[in-house]
Amino acid sequence: MRDPDALKGLAGAGTILSFYGVDNLRFKLAEQVFEAVEDENDGYRSYLESIKVVNDPYDIFSSLPLALVRVERVEINKVDEDGEEFRFHGYHLVDTTGHIWLKVGTSSTDAWYPCFRFTYDPKPFADALRKELDLFDHGGW
Repeated sequence: MRDPDALKGLAGAGTILSFYGVDNLRFKLAEQVFEAVEDENDGYRSYLESIKVVNDPYDIFSSLPLALVRVERVEINKVDEDGEEFRFHGYHLVDTTGHIWLKVGTSSTDAWYPCFRFTYDPKPFADALRKELDLFDHGGW
């Protein structure tokens, strides 16, 4: 049986990968496209079921890397000052400046209501260009 978590090997390795953006629940790192799959059999709650490698010629990604990122495995278990619990289990794609481009996983505020998370947070282009100009040739932009 194939491992349902295609990012596991990249997380924690510290490898810096080119990130080409998001298309629906898919994202491209280096030359591979990954898809986050929500557990469809979970009723009113939703979990991240798996992350798999896919090959679809109709995916739309940037032709140039948007950032250089590393994959980080994230396990957050916090209780705030009011006693409210917050959990997140999944991955972050973090660039060389510390910006989190993508969060994918399962979060919950208590044990009864987990929810699937796929949060894409691109930088404004001007910021990316100013901070990483020396990393990419943008053809004279």
